[in-house]
Amino acid sequence: MNGSDRLSVNAQKAFSKSLEDLSTLLKTSKGISDIRLSHSQNEFVEKINSILKDLPTEEQLKFQELFGFKIVNGKLTGYPNVNISVENYTNKELFNKIKQEVEAYLDNQVIIENNPQLKMLKKTYYNYTLYTTIIYI
Repeated sequence: MNGSDRLSVNAQKAFSKSLEDLSTLLKTSKGISDIRLSHSQNEFVEKINSILKDLPTEEQLKFQELFGFKIVNGKLTGYPNVNISVENYTNKELFNKIKQEVEAYLDNQVIIENNPQLKMLKKTYYNYTLYTTIIYI
């Protein structure tokens, strides 16, 4: 490897600094609650509760279990699933409403705007790819 193949000193410093900044940011992060999603877990729970509100509790639980999750004290447990057949349910309209919400929730997108953790992670990843490209060339 000759001098022109090496990563510039500025690029090395940028990579090192981005790792340090990311480390500091993650240490002060509140964890998953800092990550913004296009369909938050709270919104999902609210929508499902709204759809099921007129059903008896037993029926609500059947629908939740059918889709692979439960809502306990306003919190989502389990992992929603949409690979289910509507044939076993007489209330197909309600089934389809829940399925639509589950599909939207599963097709979630992370919002990077105004999210310092993700911006820092993206910057670190960018610097890392530059760094490893030079190493492996």
